[in-house]
Amino acid sequence: MNVGNHCHLASCNSLSFLPISCQNCQEKFCESHYLPEHHQCTDPSPLAGSQRDVRPGETRLPCQKNGCNKPTLNVASTDSIRTSGGDTAGGIPFTHSGPRCERCGCSFCPLHRSPTSHGCTAKPPRTEGQLRMDAAAERKAKAKAILAKNFPKRQ
Repeated sequence: MNVGNHCHLASCNSLSFLPISCQNCQEKFCESHYLPEHHQCTDPSPLAGSQRDVRPGETRLPCQKNGCNKPTLNVASTDSIRTSGGDTAGGIPFTHSGPRCERCGCSFCPLHRSPTSHGCTAKPPRTEGQLRMDAAAERKAKAKAILAKNFPKRQ
């Protein structure tokens, strides 16, 4: 079973379960080497910096971690939404929602997207099992209230 991809950079070769493709050479890299300047890209883009893979009128949103100036995978636009045919739909601003922190919901660059890497202090979301146990405890409390109401001497 193949899960994830190895970083294409020979000196790294780390296994990444969320690999990122370079927008220039289309090779898959880990979150540390996806930028062309970090892997000596063989197909450099004439555009510079973090905006090389963004259409005109669009901008990459910055990482929300203090001190980090890398771009996130989220794209904001002043233009209209583009449909698959390249048309626009009703003048609604186009935004591409990249991965966000599952705890706090903030948008970070690939290096800081995990809760531990950006020092997230928000509680993790409740698991399905925890939600089921909460629902069972709520049903049990309601049943106890009904029994206490109908059989007051039985405690």
